[in-house]
Amino acid sequence: MVSYNSEMLNEYLKDDWILKLIKENENEYEKEIRTNKWLFEMDNKRIIYSDVYGDILKNDEENGKKRVLDIGGGGNYTVKDFSEKFRLYSL
Repeated sequence: MVSYNSEMLNEYLKDDWILKLIKENENEYEKEIRTNKWLFEMDNKRIIYSDVYGDILKNDEENGKKRVLDIGGGGNYTVKDFSEKFRLYSL
């Protein structure tokens, strides 16, 4: 279990790569999806998301295409990035 604090958040915000990723993938018709709003508006959600999904999103595919099963992850801007890099199975 990880307990986040303001120091960890400030360090993450020096390179808020999740925000950069969602800005690259955003579009008008998806802005109202709650999980997209959370990621876009709440830096504390992005640091957690970075820890949970960072190793997958930053994968350079050196070992071929991965298969990812995401249970309960919900839909958001980054799912497009997942689906381009991996075979994504979402439940």
